[in-house]
Amino acid sequence: MTAWRLQVGSLLHAAPEDVWERVGTVDGVNLELAPWLRLTAPRDVRRLEDLPLGTPAFRAWVLLVGLVPVEVAEVTLVAVEPLHGYVERSRLVTQRAWEHERRLVRHARGTLVLDRVAAAARRDAGARRQRAAFAAAFAHRHRRLRAAFGGEPAGDRTVAAPTPLLG
Repeated sequence: MTAWRLQVGSLLHAAPEDVWERVGTVDGVNLELAPWLRLTAPRDVRRLEDLPLGTPAFRAWVLLVGLVPVEVAEVTLVAVEPLHGYVERSRLVTQRAWEHERRLVRHARGTLVLDRVAAAARRDAGARRQRAAFAAAFAHRHRRLRAAFGGEPAGDRTVAAPTPLLG
């Protein structure tokens, strides 16, 4: 089974405006990934809302400890709503299909940040390890967000999908 889904959530103790200021940028993504991973991007790419929608915006390398390439992605955003989130459908080397949705929802105690990923590995061999690696990366991203803004986990789960995802 190569298809899988992941959901990771955090209730952050900050307003959506403050959270978006960080998570709506490539630098913010890298602050979440640090120190284990880093996403490369052209120097002029900063704010997600400035990127084109529906076409690859740039090619990114995902680097382990900032040095070792572990993934390549053609980053494609299909929706960006400042203060509310984005949807990314990028082409990855390791995944046949990839969709990452990040939602920010105003909450009485701050902002709920919810990441949902639906993906399908290119090959069955190693698919479980890939799913585990992505789950660990997103869990790490949320720990970093909670360290920056304060907060607690909300709504995490990882499951193997019973049917192929994303065509």
